[in-house]
Amino acid sequence: MKKIEFKNLPAGSIVLAKKYNLWDRFKAWITRKPLKYNDAWIDPFGCSGFLFQDTFWTKHNVFTFTPRKKYSHKEMLKMFETILPNLLLMDDPVEALLMVNQIRPNTFSGVTLEELLEDNKYYTKKEVK
Repeated sequence: MKKIEFKNLPAGSIVLAKKYNLWDRFKAWITRKPLKYNDAWIDPFGCSGFLFQDTFWTKHNVFTFTPRKKYSHKEMLKMFETILPNLLLMDDPVEALLMVNQIRPNTFSGVTLEELLEDNKYYTKKEVK
C-alpha cells in the first residue's frame, strides 16, 4: 500500500534522506551496517505540498529540519547568494548543513553528520514516517 504525505515546508528548510535501492538495503541488512544519509537538499523558496511517497521498493528515511524563526530579508538574500549557485553541486549532506552556517552562524556545531544533527539552535527536527 502506498503512503503519500504532503508537507508545507517554509523557506530555508533542510531535507535529509537515505535513498538506497533494494539491493543496497538488503546488503546493509545482511551485514548489519547502518546506512548513512546520502541525500540532502535545502529549499530556499519554501514549498507548499511537498510530496513524500513510501512504498516497499522505495523506502526512504527522511528527516526535515524546519526553521524555528523565519528568515529575515537579509538572510534570504544571503541564502540566494550562497545556496542557489551551489544547489546542484551538493553531494554530501554535511556540505548542505555547513552551508546553512554561512547564513546563520553557529547553527550547526560538529564535524560528523550525527553531531550536526544533534546540536542546532535554529531548526526543529521532524521525522517523516
